[in-house]
Amino acid sequence: MKVALITLSDRAYQGLYKDLSTPNLERWLADHGVTHLIKELISDDRDQLMDSFRILLNQNLDVILTCGGTGISSRDITPDVTKEIIEKEIPGVTELIRSKNKHPMSPLSRAICGSIRKTLILNLSGSPQGAVEQIEVAWPILLHACTILKRDGVSGSPCD
Repeated sequence: MKVALITLSDRAYQGLYKDLSTPNLERWLADHGVTHLIKELISDDRDQLMDSFRILLNQNLDVILTCGGTGISSRDITPDVTKEIIEKEIPGVTELIRSKNKHPMSPLSRAICGSIRKTLILNLSGSPQGAVEQIEVAWPILLHACTILKRDGVSGSPCD
């Protein structure tokens, strides 16, 4: 399975804060069969995220995960940019994630999930623990959705 992980954090990008979410997600993904992972760390910047999406969407990826920028502060732009990119929103994935989340502030998440061509995009929280909990909930659904997208118009051909 080919996956990209874009982590958005102004402080980590500037070297003021150690990014703990990316290594946690990288370990989790490796433990769940992801052998092809592209990682990026960018600031909470609309243009940077849009550029990353455009580049990654030309790399035949199965899933693009974003980590961070899903809240309500003025710098939290991830869901807004994701909405501009996706062709079809899949609200059930993030609804399920929020319903399973035990953190009392999880209803403030604006994370979304959607598809563009044959690639899924899922926004995850910037919290190291929260991001892993969220991917655990979403992973079986993402695998199934990936299979559907890969088969669309082609017989056979599930995600590798």
